[in-house]
Amino acid sequence: AVERLGLHPNLVHTLRAVPAALRDSLIAGTSTRQRARLNRALAVARDRVAGILDEHIRVCHADEPAAAVADRIARNPSEDAWIYVTDANDRYVGQFTLAALLQAPGEQRAAEIAIVQRPRIATSLLLEDALRLANWRGHDSLPAIDEKGRFAGVLRLGTLVRTLRIEDDARPDARPFDIVGSLLTLWV
Repeated sequence: AVERLGLHPNLVHTLRAVPAALRDSLIAGTSTRQRARLNRALAVARDRVAGILDEHIRVCHADEPAAAVADRIARNPSEDAWIYVTDANDRYVGQFTLAALLQAPGEQRAAEIAIVQRPRIATSLLLEDALRLANWRGHDSLPAIDEKGRFAGVLRLGTLVRTLRIEDDARPDARPFDIVGSLLTLWV
């Protein structure tokens, strides 16, 4: 119901917020594979990157033709301007913009579209370390990679800042750079 309304909360974060009995009954109603995935995600400590990933993103495989990717994206609209590319082993290859996809010939493979590389961030990283160690000055989001090197989702700077409850007037050691200024610069 939430997805039909166009909202995309982090499912793991939401499941952690509801009472345990409700969480268990909701998880019990999913497929065996989905249930195992949710239980693995819930087992990760709350202070890790994996707990706040945006999983509602556009992903395609490197060998997919541009026309097929564009058709799938047209059926599932999103506000995110990026399409994330993975290989046959679900590893992050790079990403390209929706505009680049729409300009590509329909038969062109996704891997041949103008792919941009971004620094990767580990899903097991502590949130505080993710804020300090990652290259946020030029990016508002970074691809997250699990312990096996698979693409797990996207870590957004805004979500990280909200989760850590960091204000721009916080102690300088609590924020490694001017977070509000960086977000505004990226947005503009």
